[in-house]
Amino acid sequence: TGSRNTLDERNAFRVLAGLRGDITDYINYDAYYSYARTRNSNVQAGNISRSAFQAGLDGSGSAINIFGPDTLTPDMVDQTSILAQNSDVSTLEVATAYLSGTFGDFAIGNAAPIGFALGGEYRRVASQFIPETALASGDVIGFNAGSPTEGSYSAKEIFGELNIPVFETDAGMRLDLSAAGRYSDY
Repeated sequence: TGSRNTLDERNAFRVLAGLRGDITDYINYDAYYSYARTRNSNVQAGNISRSAFQAGLDGSGSAINIFGPDTLTPDMVDQTSILAQNSDVSTLEVATAYLSGTFGDFAIGNAAPIGFALGGEYRRVASQFIPETALASGDVIGFNAGSPTEGSYSAKEIFGELNIPVFETDAGMRLDLSAAGRYSDY
């Protein structure tokens, strides 16, 4: 049937939108949403259909002759050749929002004001494998059957950070206490 050739074509795009601004003189916000999608198509030429080949050998289809050199005619090759295609699609969604800033001018001694951040994030990852019928059924010689599959998972998270400057000297020495936490639900 000639050489086996594969053509891969990938298409990807990403959209991102966000907002950022001040709520007060001490507190600001940042929020964004991102969506990304990638699709890969794989087209395979030069393959043999198991069912067409079997039908040609057992007489249930147009006969083919595989015995001896140059016995396969172009019509026999066309009868058993198959073009196979599969594709996969992956997506990623992310939505994040948080507040950050200070508690006004509230500070310990002459240190900088106490700072904080508080927010949440949502992520969803999904993927699909989409074989065409011949590949899914195992009809393409040399390839195992591959069923269509798909799956996804999502995560919801909240997080917070606190930065407490304890003291700062004129010489540039500084002592800060900080704490951070994140809760994730998958």
